[in-house]
Amino acid sequence: YDLKVSVHLSGTGEAIDEVESYFAMREVGLGRSAPKAAAMAEEAEVGPRFLLNGEEVFQYGVLDQGWWPDGLYTPPSEEALASDILKAKDFGFNLIRKHAKVEPDRFYHLCDKLGMLVWQDMPSASGMKYMWSPDGAHDYMEGEKAPPLASSFVRELQGVVRGLRNHPSIVAWIPFNEGWGQFDSAAIFEWLARADPDRMHWVSGGNDFGLGHALDRHVYPGPASVRPESGRASVLGEFGGN
Repeated sequence: YDLKVSVHLSGTGEAIDEVESYFAMREVGLGRSAPKAAAMAEEAEVGPRFLLNGEEVFQYGVLDQGWWPDGLYTPPSEEALASDILKAKDFGFNLIRKHAKVEPDRFYHLCDKLGMLVWQDMPSASGMKYMWSPDGAHDYMEGEKAPPLASSFVRELQGVVRGLRNHPSIVAWIPFNEGWGQFDSAAIFEWLARADPDRMHWVSGGNDFGLGHALDRHVYPGPASVRPESGRASVLGEFGGN
């Protein structure tokens, strides 16, 4: 919805300042929409699905690392950013997972305006032994991060969430990917749930701790099915290639 805020003189009503923006109302979460839940009552047990405004939406997207041939991590123009989003929509995708990169605010503004869902990764931390396996062999395992590095990661995560939380296109936060720099998962998830209870969050590809809104596996080349759970969505977070 378009939004206009103006300041008027109390005596004359004359507008002395004005700003125009936009806002959106949407709800995301887990569950089953009523008609589909009834239709599947006789099927084998399945887990919850992603809901958008109470309706099941299969979120099908691209893993976007935000590389540009001429500027590497810097997009050449707003038109280029919009072109990527529109091309993803042309290909039939409704989601961009922004992978291990935080874009300029303009990108999320365009996703808001053009109607593209976003799963936002936190750039991966470093400074610890790497341990990860695509089959979940390292689930419930994580590294121990030196206090200065840990506090730096948390501070930057807080900045990302607070800086981007007003964009309705963002529906999920991904704090860790494939175990890279993963530490103190329970505390990180507890903070995310408090700081932004209106969005979902989980680790992508592991190492899974049974936390968050989804069990997410990476299978290359794939695709493959991810086992259903009663309380979380099942996500194939990455697949493809050769």
